Amino acid sequence: MPVPLYFFTLESTSAQALLNIQKSQRCSGFKGYQIAFFQPEQSHFGQRFQVSLANLPAPFKNYNMIQWLEVLTSQGWDRDAITHMCRTSRAKPGAAKVMIPSLDIYVKPAFCSSFGQDGCLDTAHGESVVNKSISCPPSSVTFGLNPVPEAEDMITAGYLKGQYFKKPGENPSARPLPQNNGMLETMGENPNVLLDYDLMKTFVRKVIKLGCCQHCWDPEPHGPREICLYKGVCKQCCAVLKNLPFKGFHHSCQSMITALTDHRKVKSNPKLKRRAPEMGEPTDPLSWYTPNPPQKPRGSNSWLSSRRRRQPERLLKRKRLTRKPSMKRPRRRLLQPLRRPWPWNSELRAPPACME
Repeated sequence: MPVPLYFFTLESTSAQALLNIQKSQRCSGFKGYQIAFFQPEQSHFGQRFQVSLANLPAPFKNYNMIQWLEVLTSQGWDRDAITHMCRTSRAKPGAAKVMIPSLDIYVKPAFCSSFGQDGCLDTAHGESVVNKSISCPPSSVTFGLNPVPEAEDMITAGYLKGQYFKKPGENPSARPLPQNNGMLETMGENPNVLLDYDLMKTFVRKVIKLGCCQHCWDPEPHGPREICLYKGVCKQCCAVLKNLPFKGFHHSCQSMITALTDHRKVKSNPKLKRRAPEMGEPTDPLSWYTPNPPQKPRGSNSWLSSRRRRQPERLLKRKRLTRKPSMKRPRRRLLQPLRRPWPWNSELRAPPACME
């Protein structure tokens, strides 16, 4: 009887970890079955890239693969470089696939030859500057409003799909005009349009290469103390993000966006908060503020409120009288009788003998 064969997929973000698993003696067998590892030299689809779709509003998160291909090719992606696209899913043994809000894009290895930081420094002018551009594939994908005036002609011509623009003077709360809109919205029974809450917003998603350096996309990992030369530098235009306005927030070269205002870090002037408001003289005499007359505290002269004020004093006297002497430390003072009001007038009554 032939022995049945079972095939499983082993994935890891580290090539060294896969090599250690293959060489380990503990992984050579499992419950009488012999385990053999094999790895194809080249992937069927190519190198895998990923774009996160988390917190992305409609209609961008509801695009189909044909619309995604239009958006990517209009924003600088090469159509011949893309071999396969699909929604990200994670398979677990004995359970159904779990869909992840991200998009997997597979690119041919021939278009990924410029990855890494080898030969990226230029020392011709006496300073070491990164000048090697990694333009395929682009490092980000942009959706929503494009506030750059130079991008208006490209959106009108059919480029930069997934974006729209507004001319100066237009109502910000109004929807963009059809000739200024390239978001691929669909109407019908199930409309796929941008909500009014998400108008005047720009969404930029970075392109991630799994298992590689996120700055230079080098498949070989850097050392523990080695800093990537592309850290803080745009891979496409080689611009230092710290030198750009707002430190290069939402920088996107293919969409002509240098930087946008980061509203999360904009702080108001603290001096304006301390300044007292300027009170102008009102024209209407009835608008003057008339404060209420001062009110007397409620129950200030009542017998019940005075009794409540004296209640803690009475409890303290009772506690002192009923306190038991300690056995470890004898009390040095004697208990004195409670002093009560007494008519000290000798004509009415003489004081008691105990108090003479």
